[in-house]
Amino acid sequence: MKKKLLFATAILCSVSLAFADAVSIGGVYLVYDEDVDDLTSRINEVDGMTASGAISFNASTKTLTLEDATIECNSDKSVILFYPNSTLNIVLVGENSFNQTNSGYVSCVRSAQSSVLNISGSGSLTITSVQWYPIATDASCSIVIDNTTVDLHSTGYGDYGINNNSQTFGDVEIIKSTVRAGSISRVHSVTLTDCRIASPDDAEVTESGISRANVFIVPVYPTGINEVQDNKKQGMKVLRDDAVYILRDGKEYNVKGERVR
Repeated sequence: MKKKLLFATAILCSVSLAFADAVSIGGVYLVYDEDVDDLTSRINEVDGMTASGAISFNASTKTLTLEDATIECNSDKSVILFYPNSTLNIVLVGENSFNQTNSGYVSCVRSAQSSVLNISGSGSLTITSVQWYPIATDASCSIVIDNTTVDLHSTGYGDYGINNNSQTFGDVEIIKSTVRAGSISRVHSVTLTDCRIASPDDAEVTESGISRANVFIVPVYPTGINEVQDNKKQGMKVLRDDAVYILRDGKEYNVKGERVR
């Protein structure tokens, strides 16, 4: 009975004082002195949540590791990831995704108050919301996307990615990463380190985000051509519509720095 009550409490949007500094993933609260090797099975016990792949949590480093993991939320009262007053590191291995399939809630991932979210790793993370915000920022939060691949989109009312509902809260830093987002707006600041906006052509960083929707950010490499430019101007071969190649010392590399030919 106690276990059922805990899960029921975890999927509520509001956080009680007992969990004021706790991270909730897939409706399961993580306690910062307890390692969890198999979060997947625990998430599957929460009403409205399904999970697959490997999901684990290291309490000492505050690290959530996703390995070919998928979390889907069909609840109208919960977010997939909530981290108030917390620092959380997400390490990506393989292809991972968060999907909010119920239109009753406005975000997949939500920060609150003095929180820090660091996303890194050799894998990728796709976050899709059927309603509004894949990632919603709040108060004095910080989001860092470092040397990884992230795709953030809404299929609902507009172009959203990393956003705040009505204020300009949150600092976003993207470091040498590939990021696609419906938008990055209503935030306090955006810093691009060793990367650039590849499209739209007229998009730029402003005081409250990036000025255009459907933004595509790619890494900048220090050798050869150190800037991803228009494919037609460079005469580069494109195998897919969304592929971008960097010509370096007569050889072609994709945006992850992997040798293509």
